[in-house]
Amino acid sequence: MKKTNKIILLSTLLLVGWGQVVPAANAASIIDNPGLSLDSEEVFITKSTECLSLIEQAAERLGIVGVATISYVPGDTTKAWISRMQVMGKLANEKVNLVGIAYSKAAEAAVTLKDSGNQARKGIVGEFGYQGAVIAHIDGGYLIASFSGATGQQDYDVAKEGLDWLVEQFE
Repeated sequence: MKKTNKIILLSTLLLVGWGQVVPAANAASIIDNPGLSLDSEEVFITKSTECLSLIEQAAERLGIVGVATISYVPGDTTKAWISRMQVMGKLANEKVNLVGIAYSKAAEAAVTLKDSGNQARKGIVGEFGYQGAVIAHIDGGYLIASFSGATGQQDYDVAKEGLDWLVEQFE
């Protein structure tokens, strides 16, 4: 019985110790792209709060409220992403779920690797074709910013301001 307890204890310690190492990296980055550098992911995580703050300031200047998202997609194709979302005055109202729309815009950009609301794209289920997500290619992957809460052009403008700043952090 003592030997079994020691094995359980040792196994638990190994798993707990391993758990302290793995969360530092996105599992999809390691599994899908073993050679992918985690530098871009780390920059995204470090700079994401400041980027969302800049988007919020841009929205305040325009007098709009809503929801912003920013995402990092590792690699050349979308297989996973890390994202941050921030409510900037309003999450939803009785008729509109702004966070749902903001993520729908980001999802469209993740599939097409183009800004959302592209008129040449035929709509598919799960996409609304709304303007307001912008995407940029960087070393190590893609960055996507989206906003929902105002007109398509206003959503685009505040998302782009944040994304442009974030892209500079990778140069």
